[in-house]
Amino acid sequence: DWEEANIPYTVRKKRQAFLNESEIQKPVNSMLA
Repeated sequence: DWEEANIPYTVRKKRQAFLNESEIQKPVNSMLA
């Protein structure tokens, strides 16, 4: 049950990592555009 209780935490971490990756790529994409 510990893992189930921590699913929101895991999802938040993964989502934050994804958002950070997107933020890093955005300036690169606009420079290439």
